[in-house]
Amino acid sequence: MHILKAIGRLLSAFAGSALILLGALGVLFSIHALIDPASAQAADENNPFGQSPTFLHELGILGAYIVVGVVGVFLVWIFARQRRRSV
Repeated sequence: MHILKAIGRLLSAFAGSALILLGALGVLFSIHALIDPASAQAADENNPFGQSPTFLHELGILGAYIVVGVVGVFLVWIFARQRRRSV
């Protein structure tokens, strides 16, 4: 049972680190999309010259990536706190 807890903590730290990385990259791309929405627009074969997403839509995406990063920080923080307790 002790080994399962250790594996769970390690997976929590790995998942938290991955979420932090994903959140940081998403925030960078979202800020780029806020600054220059035309160059950040993905290719769309059905509407190649379509309108860029609205500012409010981009802010929503930025907020979602911030939440993903915060969840990652929380998972890593939990892992560090449990590690300090076991030492």
